[in-house]
Order: sequence, then structure tokens, then C-alpha cells
Amino acid sequence: MWTAKVQDFLLIFPRQSGKNEAVAHLLVYLLNLLQRSGGAIGDGGKGNGPPACRLEERLDNNLNRGLWRKGTVPLRHVLDKASVIFLSSHPGAHARGETAHWLLVVDELLQRGVINLDQGRAAVIGPRDALEGLRF
Repeated sequence: MWTAKVQDFLLIFPRQSGKNEAVAHLLVYLLNLLQRSGGAIGDGGKGNGPPACRLEERLDNNLNRGLWRKGTVPLRHVLDKASVIFLSSHPGAHARGETAHWLLVVDELLQRGVINLDQGRAAVIGPRDALEGLRF
């Protein structure tokens, strides 16, 4: 499938530059790429909301129309064996037990202050240390 192993990468978009649209297209691409091998992509933004609706709109294309399905608790969009799981990144959210095999999307990281990465471990994020402490 992929010849090179990418451990992690970071995309930074300025405000109002189309990051949500770019992420929606990336998620559709990855769902199609991974539909036979499987695995999950985690979207740790705002849970159920605009990102999920935008992904549904982008999945409504000639290639995927009628082939994907929506799951619940937590909300997920599934194409064959691949899925995007929408998780709330709020520190009080109950999103334990979900795994992002291929990609974890985190939106508005600097505005949130703290994001839970797993049980008992959190990264404190500020303008000068946005990348420090993030280990997947």
C-alpha cells in the first residue's frame, strides 16, 4: 500500500483558509484507500457537528454514493472496513476505548488548552509548546 512509513506530521492552517474542507477531502481519500485493509481514523474535533456533515457531503459522490454507512456511539462513517470516528476532544468527554489506527485529526488545538490523548495522560498545549507533549 504505502512504501514509506510516516510517523507523524502536522498541518497548520491560518483561520478561514479552508482547513475543514481540506480535511474532509483527505478523509474521503483515506476511506477509499483503506476500505479493504480497514482501520479507523479519529476526528477529535467537536464530535457530532459540522465536520461530520461536511464528510457526508463529500462522501455523496459517484464513487461512494450508497456504499458508506453511518454508525453511532460514537458517531462514525464507515466505508467497507475503514471508518472515521468522530470523538469530542473536550476533557470531560467519554471517548475511551477508541483507536485511531491511521490518523488522528485535532481541530482548534491551541484554543482548547488541554486535549486528552489517552487515559491518565494529557498534553498541555500553549502557543510556544504546541508540538511538545504530543506523542501518539
